[in-house]
Amino acid sequence: KTGAPLNPLFAALIQRTGQAPAWNFHKYLIGRSGATVNSYKSAVDPSDPGFIKDLEALLAAPAN
Repeated sequence: KTGAPLNPLFAALIQRTGQAPAWNFHKYLIGRSGATVNSYKSAVDPSDPGFIKDLEALLAAPAN
C-alpha cells in the first residue's frame, strides 16, 4: 500500500461489485445508465465469449 487515497471511481466500482482490481488488466463494464456494473479479473481475455456477450447486452440495452 502506498497510503494514497483511493480514487473515488474505483472506490464506487469496488463497492458495487465487491471486486477490487488486483492487476492492470482488471475490467469493469458499466451500463449506459450506470445501473449495471460487471467486473472481470485480469485473466479474462477481452475476446472471451462471456465478456463479449455481456458487452453486447449492455450495448443493446436502452439508455434510460
